[in-house]
Amino acid sequence: LLTFDQQLRKHCLCGGYFNPEVTMYICDNPDCKVWFHENHLIDDYLIKTYKRVVGEGTNGVAKSTNKKAKTPIYKGTLKASIQEDSDGIPRVAITDLRPGADPETWKERILCPKCETPFE
Repeated sequence: LLTFDQQLRKHCLCGGYFNPEVTMYICDNPDCKVWFHENHLIDDYLIKTYKRVVGEGTNGVAKSTNKKAKTPIYKGTLKASIQEDSDGIPRVAITDLRPGADPETWKERILCPKCETPFE
């Protein structure tokens, strides 16, 4: 359970606040200890995976000045969810939606977007 000060402190890549109705993960690095909203961890991972697996292109998506209206570069190409295996370590399960993708689905350890420490 978070204290009152932790609830008011800004968290995540989005700079948002703690919301008890939203799943969050904390970096285990004692020098970091940043909390991340699950959907923003997934979004960050999909953007990085897209650039690593598909390339740096924009996938034909026009750039917009309105960040909220912009379609993510991975939309229609990759999707992901966070799963905890029997060891209790959260991993991101990524599915490549492109026809003939190999492998089609795989799991990776989640690295903190701020310090790159693996989540435990």
